[in-house]
Amino acid sequence: MKTVCSQAREYLVAAGDTIERVAQRFEVPTGQLAAVNRVDPVGPLSEGSRLVIPCAPSVASAPTLAVIAEATPNSSAIVPQTIGFSALGLPLEVYRLGNGSARIVFVGGIHGGYEWNTVLLAYSVLDYLTANPASIPPNTTVEIVPAANPDGVVEVVGHPGRFSVAEVAADTRPGRFNGNGV
Repeated sequence: MKTVCSQAREYLVAAGDTIERVAQRFEVPTGQLAAVNRVDPVGPLSEGSRLVIPCAPSVASAPTLAVIAEATPNSSAIVPQTIGFSALGLPLEVYRLGNGSARIVFVGGIHGGYEWNTVLLAYSVLDYLTANPASIPPNTTVEIVPAANPDGVVEVVGHPGRFSVAEVAADTRPGRFNGNGV
């Protein structure tokens, strides 16, 4: 069984390494590896330098929406779908509720710094809608993306995923940027 990447890793460049060889070794696209590390995809790598190895975008590692039938209503019964990856390779996740043709999309934290509170708000809405599915009209699908910048969330709270207000750093400015400093 293939291990699913849940967090970006770091690799120490060895003699003779190229972006292409490292990408093949970790099963990530060469272009993604080069972009995340801001290196020329065909240029030489410096021995001893460090590369961030992002999670590979993979259909096999992207779970589909699933509701656990026996679970009590709460958002832990909803499995997010990975719709992309951040600059550091963290998954961008969407939770889908309902099954209608009309779509409502709620994007929480666009940046993890000043917008950490909207990440918490997105999770609160997810919890509410999961506990109260009748509040979603029958012709509607609600899609919730808790954090469009999980890199920034990690800078502010120290880990990806759910967090509490107590985990928010006093200085949230570093969370305003993604893994590329943008």
